[in-house]
Amino acid sequence: MVLSSEQLRVVRSTGLTRALRVRRLSEYIRTVIRVQDELDERSLTLSTSDPAGIVRGAISTPERATPNFIPPQQKRSRESLERVLEAALEVLTEGGYEAFTIAEVCKRAGVSVGSVYNRFPSKDDLFLAVHREFIARISTEARVTNEEARALGTRELIARMVDDIVGPFERHAELLRVFMVRSPIDDGIYHQAQETITHLFDRFDELLRTRADEFSHADPDVAIDMAFRMVWDVASRQITHGPRFDAPHALTWQRMREELAAACAAYLLCPERH
Repeated sequence: MVLSSEQLRVVRSTGLTRALRVRRLSEYIRTVIRVQDELDERSLTLSTSDPAGIVRGAISTPERATPNFIPPQQKRSRESLERVLEAALEVLTEGGYEAFTIAEVCKRAGVSVGSVYNRFPSKDDLFLAVHREFIARISTEARVTNEEARALGTRELIARMVDDIVGPFERHAELLRVFMVRSPIDDGIYHQAQETITHLFDRFDELLRTRADEFSHADPDVAIDMAFRMVWDVASRQITHGPRFDAPHALTWQRMREELAAACAAYLLCPERH
């Protein structure tokens, strides 16, 4: 096992004697290997008894996110982890990725640097877990239900679906900007984000497909795909590039929702002009 340069710096800065450092490093490595073996065995059990991945751990967010995460077993440790994740989200919201350091997160969470490294071998592992935690939180935000959808007209349903996609962009603009800018250069973030987008699309597709008989488009699959791309790409572009990168007139988030809903309805429902 190879320690990162940041981990070695922390170990050296503690002032421990060489013998003590070696012993503690050896204990740390043995602990990581033991826990990893347990996780591998647990993963093998789940893959055969639960192929769909339905069974989840008590704090499943970071555990699913990275194989290097060491899950807490005691209540006190779980509470400490929650403070770390909350502090990390605050740091990223206020200062972006540049401000995201293990030291700053630990300071805000009121935990030691060593305790974080015992659970996350690197800053990248912590960042991946924080992203997973963020995804878990926004997934609990209110969205249109099947019952509500059945009671809506098609244009109203389209407007609600647009709001379900654009709403989180407005509410979490700062954090989303951090994660979206990192995504192209961070495989872990990229794949987690891709999974989230797939879930959003599946829900968009599920509800709008119930109104496919009202579509004017000859191919409902293409129509739904393009409508989703229109909404997602416009909203995400505003996050990553700002409101005036593509056009001189900045739109409020509310106006953007209204215009995207109208554009999707016109594309899906109005007679095609070819």
